[in-house]
Amino acid sequence: MGIKAFYRLHQLTRSVYYTLPLPVNLKRSLLRNTARLRNILSIPSRPKNPFLPTNIKEQTERLKKLSFPFFEEPKISVLIPCYEQISYTLNCLESIAAHQPSIPYEVIVIDDASPSNDYKALEGVNGLYLIRNKSNQGFIKNCNHGAVQARGEYLYLLNNDTLLLPGTIDELFNTFAFFPQTGVAGSRLIYQDGRLQEAGGIVWNDGSAANVGRFEPCLKPLYNYLREVDYCSGASLMIPRKLFLDEGGFDPCYCPAYYEDTDIAMRLRSKGYKIHYQPLSTLVHYEGISNGRNEGSGVKKFQETNQVTFQKRWKNELNQHYPWGHPVEEAMNRQHPKRVLLVETTTPRPDRDAGSICVLNLMILLRSMGFQPSFFADNNNAREPHYTQLCEGLGIEMLAAPFIPSLDKHLKSLGNRYDLVILFRPDLCHERLPLIQRFCPNAKVIYFPHDLHYWRFEREAEVKRQPSLKKRAQIYRQIELDNSGECDATIVLSQAEHKELVKLLPNANIFLLPLIIQSSGKSTSPRQDNKRHKDIVFIGNFRHSPNEDAVIWFVRNSLPLIIEEHPSIVFHVVGGGLTPALNNLASKHVRLHGFIKDLDDFLANMQISVVPLRFGAGVKGKIASAMRATLPVVSTSIGVEGIPVRDGENVIIADSAISMACSIIDLLNDPNKCDRVSEAGRRFADEQWGEEASFKALESILCSLGVESIRDKPCHPLPLYPFTQTTWPGAAL
Repeated sequence: MGIKAFYRLHQLTRSVYYTLPLPVNLKRSLLRNTARLRNILSIPSRPKNPFLPTNIKEQTERLKKLSFPFFEEPKISVLIPCYEQISYTLNCLESIAAHQPSIPYEVIVIDDASPSNDYKALEGVNGLYLIRNKSNQGFIKNCNHGAVQARGEYLYLLNNDTLLLPGTIDELFNTFAFFPQTGVAGSRLIYQDGRLQEAGGIVWNDGSAANVGRFEPCLKPLYNYLREVDYCSGASLMIPRKLFLDEGGFDPCYCPAYYEDTDIAMRLRSKGYKIHYQPLSTLVHYEGISNGRNEGSGVKKFQETNQVTFQKRWKNELNQHYPWGHPVEEAMNRQHPKRVLLVETTTPRPDRDAGSICVLNLMILLRSMGFQPSFFADNNNAREPHYTQLCEGLGIEMLAAPFIPSLDKHLKSLGNRYDLVILFRPDLCHERLPLIQRFCPNAKVIYFPHDLHYWRFEREAEVKRQPSLKKRAQIYRQIELDNSGECDATIVLSQAEHKELVKLLPNANIFLLPLIIQSSGKSTSPRQDNKRHKDIVFIGNFRHSPNEDAVIWFVRNSLPLIIEEHPSIVFHVVGGGLTPALNNLASKHVRLHGFIKDLDDFLANMQISVVPLRFGAGVKGKIASAMRATLPVVSTSIGVEGIPVRDGENVIIADSAISMACSIIDLLNDPNKCDRVSEAGRRFADEQWGEEASFKALESILCSLGVESIRDKPCHPLPLYPFTQTTWPGAAL
């Protein structure tokens, strides 16, 4: 079996539940038992590393094919300390070459004076930097020496008895980008049969340490999300080079090895840095190859000796840790002691709809307040691995089959752990609320409808003159009012909806929450960017009926008037779910783009955002996206309903086809006014919906319910969406 076969095995293990049309019980069996997967792939099981060269001739042939690129300024230095075991080192190097990071890097192999002289063979590998010690230094001094020689901004310390999987290095690097307070980021270590070896580490108050999740299924949700941990194994960890050198590297008092990784983690944590376990960075570790497994002999014997040294040094800090034998789940989430369950219809897809942005950013915000979010997608058929990995990489526990086959079973066993439950959408809340009230006796329950559905249906009925929509609105009105009356609180985003519910339910807890988006970080107006076209854009998810109606109405009634004044104008329609009616509108003046992966980049080339909605409800994410991109917004009153904007100052309001056309023409003809409105809109978005305003509003809501956060300010900066699509968690997989 070669490396490619193992990668195939790993990827199938990740995706079998979602892709194979098999009964749930069989899927669960396949996921839990990697041996079954071996049979499917005809992969033989071997007691030792199956990738090792079988003889010198094979090793020589593989070395001839091995090479690495050379970068003048590498961002990452991969440090591989070695002593003998050249076959394992070759295996490790091939896995790096097979799945290279997307950023500049260098590979440094440090041979710690191996007696066999086998490492001389690596001298001919292109792009590989080989350091050969004249005398044996031991693991700690070997790493410290390599760090001094490295050129990268980040050090990636890697054992030679490892096999990297796709995204291993990139996902560690991205952790620093999303969480700038990170001091160390460590990988998920698995055995070659797919079982979990380590999902971060716990240090008990006696100085002993434990690998979280040992021998458990590697995809079990409990171990499959980013967490703050006490330490990460030195077998695969990343740390800024300057930070490592400023700390003096690994402490030589632990020579030759053991507890050096735990000690540096404690040092960095004492200075305010976070130690993050990142499960999206996964590799196989052949445990015991370097130092054996017998704690009474060889280098392994220093594990017990160094524990005593470590315990004495950190005695005061360890008093804050749990004693050995404490429940592991509570100990592993010590930094986020409160638990919140969020139940939505589908997994958030923040690049596709505004509701998903709101849900994702709400979970990130809760996590920054000391809550550990757990998310359940009620429609498992709509669960998408790509977006699941995004959430897991940001620290959200994703509850899903086969490990969590149903919400009922999960709550029957773990409902008591939740301090807070948030239910989204009217139908879902109505159906699941009795279950939550029964099995989550300690939790406050919040209803989050996204928007008042009955308002939307009433308005659509008026525009389309459909009695069936009027009846639907009446049904939803009763459901939504019942939900708000039975839950501990209701959260809405629109000031108009807040006013409506307060009037109808004066005794209920109705709260207003900002939209929650990342601040723009900009202060420049669109006219300063010569790349922008004189074009207009509409953003929307066309599975949502108000958006289709808006585009058709605008193209038929307003766009012809604009074309008369500006014959070269193009109206760009952006968003997934394009309907046949919309496709029929395509022309040289109307371009239908469908889903756009990088919306920020696309909007940077637009001039005006138009929101010609004739019905709808809630706060429109398209308004926020445009304002954040420093685009002036021309909208109907429905489009900006519930948002405290000022007409003519930070938005232009136009309700008729003629007034909308005239407003757009006016902005196209007056660059100064276009600049003024767009910049005012950007400032408004940052002040109303940015990180600071959102944190304060949510903290106030929770405080009113008696569910207090453990932090009085956000872990700044928060990784709120939108963020760079090419580097978001899971993008490298």
